[in-house]
Amino acid sequence: LWKEVPMLMVQENRHCIPQEDIRQARTSNLFEFLMQVHPSRFERRGNSLRFIDNHSISIQKNYCGFHDFATGENGNSLDFLVRHLQYLLPDAVDALLHYGDPMTTNPFHPTVPEVHFQAPPVYTGSPSRIVRYLSSRGIPEAFSRQLIKCGLIYQSEQHGNVVFLSKKKDYYELRGTSPGVKFHQCGKLNPDRFWAFRPSECKLVYGMVCESAIDAISLYLLISQKCPQAAHDYVYCSIGGVSNQKAIDRIRSFLPVIIAVDNDPAGEDCRKRNATDLFLCPMLKDWNEDLCSLRCEQKKGCQFYEYNDYSDSHPLCFCTDFES
Repeated sequence: LWKEVPMLMVQENRHCIPQEDIRQARTSNLFEFLMQVHPSRFERRGNSLRFIDNHSISIQKNYCGFHDFATGENGNSLDFLVRHLQYLLPDAVDALLHYGDPMTTNPFHPTVPEVHFQAPPVYTGSPSRIVRYLSSRGIPEAFSRQLIKCGLIYQSEQHGNVVFLSKKKDYYELRGTSPGVKFHQCGKLNPDRFWAFRPSECKLVYGMVCESAIDAISLYLLISQKCPQAAHDYVYCSIGGVSNQKAIDRIRSFLPVIIAVDNDPAGEDCRKRNATDLFLCPMLKDWNEDLCSLRCEQKKGCQFYEYNDYSDSHPLCFCTDFES
């Protein structure tokens, strides 16, 4: 993590980067930098960060480097920006030296490749694989098929995974459906994008902010169990990771929010970060675990609730309705 980086001549900029600047950038706090500058690309797990779409690379809090458990690669803060975020070296040094400086008059804008957003291709056959998977996670088949009809979820062409796609097609979450394999990926056009649905045309009261789309759906179904009418007062949102503060802020610009993220240290940090908002906390780790636990209890007691109201006569609304 403390590898020496020599003074480099950058031909494009025709100047030398001072050795002292490189040393300070190399030993800067990478964890805090990523939380402040790139929150939408990373998710927090306890005292470490990882890419939303690549869980093998870990950035520990209060350390100035990273480790890739898949390849064994190590590096310092400067290495990480150049190798994994495609910074040019002068931009990386400037970013790490000045990101937390309140006196900086010219905000830093990194030179990074243009983002090309593209959701996974759609499987044109029967979506039975994702319906079975969602059913195994406690989500009724009728409700899943309604979401499919609305265009909010679909089955991917490759591997038959479930894809949660925003109505504006600027955000997606992909969740693996293979038994025993946990796989989750997120893509977005801009850092403040999110996935959402609203269950009716009723006047909205709050936006429920969840970490994943399956948690947002699960929370709606759980509220429907106890307070069916109240469940229609909310829009249920997924921000694709607890660190995505820009999405929370954007949802809050439309209507008040309730922070409904996971019951874990990263979720607690999010609740503290948004201390002026109301919050709901699952009993287990997340809302889908709560829903699955409830399903087990209902089956034991022969009280399984049938969601027959999710049909063509009760269509779901779209995220665009509440945004406008």
